[in-house]
Amino acid sequence: MIIEKLLIFDIVKEEANEFHFSQHANIIYSADNTSGKSCLLKSIYYTLGLQIKNFASGWNYEDMVFKVYYSHKSDHGTILRYRDKFIVDGNANVLSEREYSEWLSDLLNIRIKLPRKNSDTLEHVVASAILSLFYIDQDTSWDKTPYKNTVNLGWYEAASIPKAIFEYVLGLKSSLNIDIADKISDLSRQKSSIDNQLNVLHELRSNFVAKDVVSEFDENKIKEEIKKYLECAEQMQSAIRSYKSKIYAERIKLDKYELEISELYKILDYNEKTYKKFLSVCPQCKSVLTDEQASERIKISNNVIEIKSDIFELEEKAHESKQKINELLSQKINIDKEYSKLLSIAHAKQGELTLEQHLQNKSQEMSRSKYYKIKSNLFEQSIELGDKIKSLDSESRKLLISQQSKKAKIAQDFKNILVKFSLKFNKVDTDAKFLKFNQLSGSGADKNQKFIVFYMLYTKILIDHAKIELPFVLDSIVKDELDENVMEKSYKIVDEVLLSSGKQSFFAVLDDKLNLIDSKHNKIKIDAESRLLSKERYLELNSELQLMSGQQ
Repeated sequence: MIIEKLLIFDIVKEEANEFHFSQHANIIYSADNTSGKSCLLKSIYYTLGLQIKNFASGWNYEDMVFKVYYSHKSDHGTILRYRDKFIVDGNANVLSEREYSEWLSDLLNIRIKLPRKNSDTLEHVVASAILSLFYIDQDTSWDKTPYKNTVNLGWYEAASIPKAIFEYVLGLKSSLNIDIADKISDLSRQKSSIDNQLNVLHELRSNFVAKDVVSEFDENKIKEEIKKYLECAEQMQSAIRSYKSKIYAERIKLDKYELEISELYKILDYNEKTYKKFLSVCPQCKSVLTDEQASERIKISNNVIEIKSDIFELEEKAHESKQKINELLSQKINIDKEYSKLLSIAHAKQGELTLEQHLQNKSQEMSRSKYYKIKSNLFEQSIELGDKIKSLDSESRKLLISQQSKKAKIAQDFKNILVKFSLKFNKVDTDAKFLKFNQLSGSGADKNQKFIVFYMLYTKILIDHAKIELPFVLDSIVKDELDENVMEKSYKIVDEVLLSSGKQSFFAVLDDKLNLIDSKHNKIKIDAESRLLSKERYLELNSELQLMSGQQ
């Protein structure tokens, strides 16, 4: 999504203005900090749906109508916001925040579900959750844990913010994960209900079958013999089903072991390739490994040993499972033979009834007919549901393997960028882990330096790997005083990572810092003397306001 233009109308003070933007970097600058740069940047993302409550004093956003003109892929449209109501693309329908969030998710083709606090319930996120990764606010983003305080998302489980949002935006999770999990959960509930019905039906079997059987076989010896063969056959069928169940359970364990072995071999292959990259002497500069690189090589070596050990243990378990399956198959074959033998004897019996005739006669009785019909239907449904669950489990595992592979690649990029940043900023924590969001320590300039590096690190990851495209907003990078050297490096890294990326971005600076960034970027000057909004512009843009009023 590219923001082409923003209109702001204060309908109480009757002031307005119009701002046009470049699809690349936009530098919002002024001579002082009270001209309204932050209000302009906040207004852009407020219009997109971010719940911003910390506008500057005097910026009465609840008295204002905001309208963004955007382009997305080959489409063009508008988003109008007044308080918590939205109108999109000039439609007559007024959307609530929840309805607008669904529209934005559809536009960006991303569906995110997060768990609510103190609940296992997953729900689709509001627009603020998605937008919060692309917006860094000078008032709320520079304290405690990065990304957690930019906007209030307190009704979601704390551990999922912002980690789970990043996973969706980076393609490490998707709506398909949610759909498969929901389907498996639903099918499992159905199967559990059917299995419970089968158990109850089995307990009530005597009420439907046993009485009829006893009364029928009191007449002659042949019927008594057939009855005994039938009972033996049923016992053997039960034993055969038991062996099938055990074999099936053991094959599931074997599949699990073989899947884990396959995944570990992939990780082993990746680690061994990574290990080979850490040569003892650099092929270009001929320098030896640093202590850190040597340490990393040792870590990888240890990881390889641990993975091989895990593979050995899993292969042992897999071998044991195969042996157990073979033993169970062998035992089942013996019972199958006995069962066939029993049927042969029953068929050979002379008399008015054979075993097949007995079963046919019994099925003619209403109670028994209903019993076996219900039991057969339930058993078939249980098998069918079990097959569907197994198929979805397999699909889910394949999806997770693909996502884990992608996550490993992004994590390696994260590590490489972090090492690169550490060469410029001595306060960088080179042990930081991908998608681990902890509170940053320190204070003052030291803390400010850590925050800017952290945000640029994840901004680079979003630029390179995000599934969606949204404009980046960086509202000032100086929360505390920095020395000139660190100040210059901070602006340079913002320029290199964000402003020169080719993505649309908005960055607020003071006049005296313009020399620290590329002069080619689009610049928008905010003049404190003429105010951000004016009555003159209100009159000029009045026709646009009338159209907007008609929409409302």
